[in-house]
Amino acid sequence: MGIIRTFSGKYRVQGDINTLESKKILTGALYADQQDAYLNTLTADIGDKLYTILREWWSINGRDSAIETLDYLRDKGFAFYFPTVMKASRAGSEEAAKEIITAEMTTQEDAEKAYSQANNLLASIDALKEAGIITTIDDVEKYGVTGWDAGRLIFIARLCHDAKYISAEEAWAYIDVAYAQAQTAFNSWEEIANSYIIGRFLWNGKNADDGMDRLAKGLLTKPDSPWVQVPWK
Repeated sequence: MGIIRTFSGKYRVQGDINTLESKKILTGALYADQQDAYLNTLTADIGDKLYTILREWWSINGRDSAIETLDYLRDKGFAFYFPTVMKASRAGSEEAAKEIITAEMTTQEDAEKAYSQANNLLASIDALKEAGIITTIDDVEKYGVTGWDAGRLIFIARLCHDAKYISAEEAWAYIDVAYAQAQTAFNSWEEIANSYIIGRFLWNGKNADDGMDRLAKGLLTKPDSPWVQVPWK
């Protein structure tokens, strides 16, 4: 999932970018821009990459796995682990971190995910600082991972619709949840971008330092970017 496209043209948008529906989709623009998809329409239109992303990256092969994955992203995602991850990352020792995770996670799978995310966070602090996303670890807690969860839920719902695994109505139901969560959590596109990038580092550690911050900067500053043209609030 580390593919970062080389930006060499205008952002892919279609129709009126100032509608509420367009704004909801734009909440997931970082993932969409990474994959050279339309940024503001239900269809992503990414050609053959559609099934590579769904099948190889997400293990989504049909309706059942699509619903299972989307429900997980909607109801759990990284937000489920985040409070424990923050406690563990501040624990001061590996042993103390493990004790926190063991006490708060009820399954081995969840414990392993929380431990991985905590380790990834600690390994990524310097990279996050260098990218200008945070100045201290307190900023990680400030931004959280709602932007990451929302961005992934929106984009994967779009792809599942493009693959005809779910209906348009079902896709919009997931997108609506993600948008509502983001509207509650953030006051700007920049906050969404920072949260998305933090989540990406928690997911992949230092390997996430692969250009996503540059995509975010473009979306936040380029005159033709829909994020520049459409106010968040």
